Amino acid sequence: MNTVLDPKKTVIFGIGDSEESEEKFLKQHRIKNYKISSLRNYTHVLIPALYDEILNNKVLNIKSWGAIHIVIDVDVMTASEVPATGVRRGGGLNSGEMINFIKMVKLFIREAGIKTEVWNLVEARVDKEKDPGMITIVNAASLLYEIAA
Repeated sequence: MNTVLDPKKTVIFGIGDSEESEEKFLKQHRIKNYKISSLRNYTHVLIPALYDEILNNKVLNIKSWGAIHIVIDVDVMTASEVPATGVRRGGGLNSGEMINFIKMVKLFIREAGIKTEVWNLVEARVDKEKDPGMITIVNAASLLYEIAA
């Protein structure tokens, strides 16, 4: 397999609805995956538990990675906060939960002593028909602010 990203060095947060082929790929390559439904168990109070689970996971061994590429797809957020995205669904994460996860990721990057290669924010788009108040862009900007802080 010729890959850009090593599946052994991949953790996915927030898949909502996945297709059978995607599930099969994740299993085949043993990619650690936290679905939206499981992230609901990690409120701002329980983020330390998720942090410890990732940082101390002996299979992932994240401390040996050297560098990390982070992708945040705003589709994982609830549709009321990002109505211009391609996949609109209820029950996603709210902006406060997303900011808490960004803080957690930044903390475990620092603690693991690895560098950040890329932060990639996906699906933040302008669509005046779906989102006349431009709420999607405002929420995406708050995520970018937190990433840069």
